[in-house]
Formats: sequence, C-alpha cells, structure tokens
Amino acid sequence: MELAGCKSVKGLWVPEDERDRAIERRFRADAQIERVVARCKHRRTVVQAGGNWGYWPRKLAGMFDAVYTFEPNPVAFTALAANTAGLPNVIRMQAALGYDCGLVGLQILEGRSGAAHVHGPGIIPTLRIDLLGLASCDLTYLDIEGMELPALMGGKETIARCRPVVAFEDKGHSARYGNGSCKEYLEGLGYRVVDKVGHDTVMAC
Repeated sequence: MELAGCKSVKGLWVPEDERDRAIERRFRADAQIERVVARCKHRRTVVQAGGNWGYWPRKLAGMFDAVYTFEPNPVAFTALAANTAGLPNVIRMQAALGYDCGLVGLQILEGRSGAAHVHGPGIIPTLRIDLLGLASCDLTYLDIEGMELPALMGGKETIARCRPVVAFEDKGHSARYGNGSCKEYLEGLGYRVVDKVGHDTVMAC
C-alpha cells in the first residue's frame, strides 16, 4: 500500500521528507503524554492540536472517550487520517485553531511537519474551540507553533464551563504573531501552573 507524500515508519505513516530526529521524538512521547493526562480527573473528552501525523491522537484515543484533533498541514493530515482510520473516537479536522474564524495560509518547513505554522492568507479554515459546543472537555493540549493564546481565547466559554487541564507548548513562537502570555491569560481565568513537561506548561484550576 502507498500513501501520497508519505512513507511508512514502524507501522505508521509519516510525511515523506520528515527527519529521523523528528520522528523519533514523537515515538518517545508516551511518558510525556501520560504525565499530563494523569492530571485529569476525568477522561471523557480531549481537544488536541496540532495532530501532526497522528501519534498523539492515537495515544490519547486509548485514554479518552473522544479525541478532537486539529492539523492544518495537508500532508501531515493525510498521514494522521490514515494512522487513526481504525479509531472511531478520533474526530479529525484539517483546520487551524484560533480566535478569528477565517482562511489562513501555512508556512511548511521541509523535514519538520510539526513546525508548520500559520502564515498569511490562504485556504485553511481557522476554527474556535467554542464552536464545537462540547458537553465536556477534560484536557486541552496545544502545540500550534505560537497560536496557542488565540486558540485559548477561542475556547474561553468551553474553559469556563468545563475547567479542563490545559497544556501548551511554550518555546517563544508566539513572538512571531505578537501574541501575549498563555500563562497570564489562564491565570486570569483562575488557573495555576501545576507542572512543566519539557517545553510544555501544564495548568489547572
């Protein structure tokens, strides 16, 4: 079997030009995922972005009743869809997360599908978490290359209603958009830092 633009590695599809180091980093993520999920009182629903080529959604699918995963990169999304095809509790969306709904472009870096980021106008839809109308949300996990704060702002109603554990990557990428601090925003909603896992900050009420 072949999948356009992808190659098979350890039984999973990944973008054809993906660097070995980036692939191995995904395969070593289990302990990180489990450490964050251990903070959740319930394991009903998780909102996760970016889904990349599906390693994280696959792992989370075995821990939560429903996984809503977002990935705007077309090639990565193709791999994600193939890698989660047998998991009916994974809901896949080829879209970005943010506050302003509209169409955006992507800057895709060769060999680093996980580093693709929003860049100018384009054809990829941007959605708000609140538009999902979730009855429950126990974890929101964001690794979206600097757009974490707009995504959290777009989920303000969901956060206020469901009080999920929130984890977000904090590598300074928000500076490219002039975005503010996720930590300060969540502190304003009654959250506090409960853990730091690699580059990810974990906050809870």
